Amino acid sequence: MKVINIVMSKFYVYVLLDESKPGNYQYKNIRFNYEPFYVGKGCGVRYKTHTCNYNTKCNKHKVSKIKKIKNSGYRVIPEKVYTDLSEKKALLKESELIKIIGRVDNKKGPLTNKNNGGIENSNFGKDYRRAISIGNTGKIRSLETRKKISKTMTGMKRSIEYRIMLSKNRQGINNPGARKYLFTDPAGKNYICEGAFKKFVNEHKLEYSIMRYILKTQKKTTRGCSYGWFVRYLD
Repeated sequence: MKVINIVMSKFYVYVLLDESKPGNYQYKNIRFNYEPFYVGKGCGVRYKTHTCNYNTKCNKHKVSKIKKIKNSGYRVIPEKVYTDLSEKKALLKESELIKIIGRVDNKKGPLTNKNNGGIENSNFGKDYRRAISIGNTGKIRSLETRKKISKTMTGMKRSIEYRIMLSKNRQGINNPGARKYLFTDPAGKNYICEGAFKKFVNEHKLEYSIMRYILKTQKKTTRGCSYGWFVRYLD
């Protein structure tokens, strides 16, 4: 826990600069020797990963820009603007810097960012994921769909920020492993589970998403291999 807190205070805001466009680029009290074309937030070596990991699904404009610069024999130069920030402060600074420099898509500057990032975009992301989660609750994916998802995720590398976020979300009472549960099978037999919710579900060949749905709604399912099972909190 202490290690995570230390890392969380080491966020920064960075820019990617286009070496093919040297000059005096002044934005209030911030100056660059080359034209900036992207602003981001990160920790660790995040600011160095753009030139070796192209994610065209996230930002095609940025990827196209990077490839054009490199194919012309120039470099993409990552440069930190603000350092030693909390994640919240980094989000605020990221949004502030994007607005100061300006985006290409709204004709206010050279940045390839698709939005103003920061807290504004982070909140949208949470609301969107929550809506998707609610919409998928209780759904049983076909074997073919599960195989496609597994194939897509194979070899995927999570960013440091994402791993920290997952670690933080899995702590405390919101983590299934930190609670006590009473499972009841179709024959009426009870099982007390002290943490390890997912492990219990897997050992009894149940569907995790369905059992979480039952836990939240207190309604039994009439479908799949979890049919007849019930679970509730004991604490």
